[in-house]
Amino acid sequence: MPPFFRAPRPVRALELSLLVIPLLMTLACQGSGPEDALEQQSPRLVLEPGQLVVSLTFDDARASQVNAASLLEARGLRGTFFVSSGRLGIPGYLTLDQIRRFQAAGHEVGGHTVSHVQLPTLDVDSQRRQVCDDRVALMNAGLRVTSKAAHARGSMQPTRAGRTPAHPHERLHAR
Repeated sequence: MPPFFRAPRPVRALELSLLVIPLLMTLACQGSGPEDALEQQSPRLVLEPGQLVVSLTFDDARASQVNAASLLEARGLRGTFFVSSGRLGIPGYLTLDQIRRFQAAGHEVGGHTVSHVQLPTLDVDSQRRQVCDDRVALMNAGLRVTSKAAHARGSMQPTRAGRTPAHPHERLHAR
């Protein structure tokens, strides 16, 4: 049986995605004028003809993401790993040293709240602490933290105060 079929299901899915994504992007991005769909969807992103940017993101800092990082690196690709600082080192999750190795290999690290809570269920002060304290903890650990963030459980809906709190340097990662 080929090695692809012997790999654990998440690894197979990632490997398949890495094979299919270039094909899909080639098909989706055919065209070379200003009416190109990619340019219309990303007006702030200026690409030269033939250039393409694809973001591969991983949330929750699960220990199995070591496999994802290795698969990406073997193909010359890098990803963004969104980390809940309060979970680092807990069994089943990545350690700070593993996250540092990811970053040293060229992967990006972003915040994912301290304890992976749904922000809309919290009062505004607690929401701000979850977001900002997570970023500060990651930075204090010596990590370069991207200005993008993926709030836990996709909780990008407005909070009780009508907006999602964000660190001043943070952009929400659309999912």
